[in-house]
Amino acid sequence: SVTTIDITVKLDFSQATGGSGGAVASGFDATTGNGTIYRWSTEIWYNEGTTASGETATDISSKTLGTDYVTDPSTLNKNYYLKHTVANNIITKSYVCFVYDSVERCLKGFDTSAFADNTSIVQDYQTAAGLNTVSSPSSSNPGCKFSSSDSSCSGGGFYRVYARSYGDVGVSGSSSEYCIVYDYGISTCSQ
Repeated sequence: SVTTIDITVKLDFSQATGGSGGAVASGFDATTGNGTIYRWSTEIWYNEGTTASGETATDISSKTLGTDYVTDPSTLNKNYYLKHTVANNIITKSYVCFVYDSVERCLKGFDTSAFADNTSIVQDYQTAAGLNTVSSPSSSNPGCKFSSSDSSCSGGGFYRVYARSYGDVGVSGSSSEYCIVYDYGISTCSQ
C-alpha cells in the first residue's frame, strides 16, 4: 500500500544573504539600508556629518555586497577591519575593530566624546595582551601609554592600537598596513 503525504514548503527569503531584495541575517537589512556592515578596503568612505571639505556621507546603495562591504566580518579574513553603522544607506558611525583572544573590540572614530570609552577598550586590550605601561610604545618596545590626549598600545599581535582625544582611532597590523577612522569623518584601510 502507498501512502501519499501532502507537504507544503514555505520559502522565506527575508533572511537572504545576497541580492538587492532581502534582509541579511547578520544585522543589515538591504531593503531599508539599515544595520551594520564591515569592510577592509583602501577606498575612502565618509561619515555622516563629515568635516572633510566638500564631501558628503557615503551612500552604500551604490556599493556592492561582497565586493565593497560584507555583513560578516569573519569573511574578511583579517583580525582588524572597519565597521559601519548604516541608516537609510548612509554611514552614521564608523569604528575600527580588532579581534584579540577571540574578542572583538571596537574603537569609535570621528567622535571626541568617545575618547574615554576608547581608552577603556585600549586598557582592556592591554590587560588581555599582558602589556606593560611604557613611555614610548613601539614594535621594539611593546607596551601601552595613556595620557589625556592619547591611548595607544604596541605589541600583543598588533603593531599599534590607538585612540586620540580629537577623534582619530586606528589599528595597524604592520608599519604599512592599517585601518583608521580620522577625526574629520574619513575611514580607510591601507596596505
